[in-house]
Amino acid sequence: MDFSLIRILAAFIASLAVSLAGTRAVISLAPKMGWIENVRKDRWHSKPTARMGGIAIFIALVAVTIVFFWPLGAMKVVGLLIGTTMVFILGLADDMRPVSPGIKILLESAAATVVVIFGVYSEYFNPFLGIPLTIFWIVAVTNAYNLIDNMDGLSAGIAAISSFTLFVLSAILGWADTALLSAVMCGAALGFLRYNFNPARIFMGDCGALTIGFYLSVVTLIGSMTYMSNLIITLVAPILVMAVPILDTAFVTVIRATSGQPVHKGGKDHTSHRLVIMGLSEKRSVLAIYLFSLVFGGFAVFLAFPGASYPLISMFLVICLVFLFLLGLFL
Repeated sequence: MDFSLIRILAAFIASLAVSLAGTRAVISLAPKMGWIENVRKDRWHSKPTARMGGIAIFIALVAVTIVFFWPLGAMKVVGLLIGTTMVFILGLADDMRPVSPGIKILLESAAATVVVIFGVYSEYFNPFLGIPLTIFWIVAVTNAYNLIDNMDGLSAGIAAISSFTLFVLSAILGWADTALLSAVMCGAALGFLRYNFNPARIFMGDCGALTIGFYLSVVTLIGSMTYMSNLIITLVAPILVMAVPILDTAFVTVIRATSGQPVHKGGKDHTSHRLVIMGLSEKRSVLAIYLFSLVFGGFAVFLAFPGASYPLISMFLVICLVFLFLLGLFL
């Protein structure tokens, strides 16, 4: 697909509009349908709030992606849409009646396998290594975005920042498909964020968080597959774009595992919660994490510029990642 800024802008606006309208509709329907998240000890919110906002996000992503990619017949995008739909249905089922962690991982892996079948996997390695790594990446990022959905506006805001970063990176490198898909994701996330930022009127639920994580994880792969000559951009840039949810998930997993707590259950031990305990307001805590995401995204974009001192930058980023991970353990 040729790079067209007008087409990309149109996709962003369309996705934003559908997400805004869809989210308003779900808020109106929630009381009638019983889509209300009540206050729970293992959750942060303090009042009953509408949920199932992921329905609006899913509709925006799939509808706009189909409209803008249907004439092109891109098989990789077909795989993305099928896999995203599978994960959305899984999340919807989990929102209605909890699905066991093992079943969720199995079904997420199946959705990731569908994406691989349609030609999306890391070609930098031998297929025997590249395909399992691809499935692991998709499942890991999918669940990371689900786990970071723990405070008003956090997951949707990080998704908007990550997708905007991917768009900028794609524009620099000429990844037309990834630029358009990123714009669609950014519009869907921002449309939902309008009603999800503190104080939230609606939550996205697993059907939204899993959908966002899956969609973004595959989009990063579609982009990096077109730039296989550069290991830094192929492997490091996607990790930087997703650094915040990955790091948060990593240190929460370590903390729970070492303290004998179930890793998969909800809790108030995420980075956002620890920042509030340290004295920040909920809004400032979320904004601080937005800033972390922007910083990592900035480094990812910087890597796209020719002549960058890759060894020095890589060493600095590794130090930053280790520092933030250790900081997260002790916040």
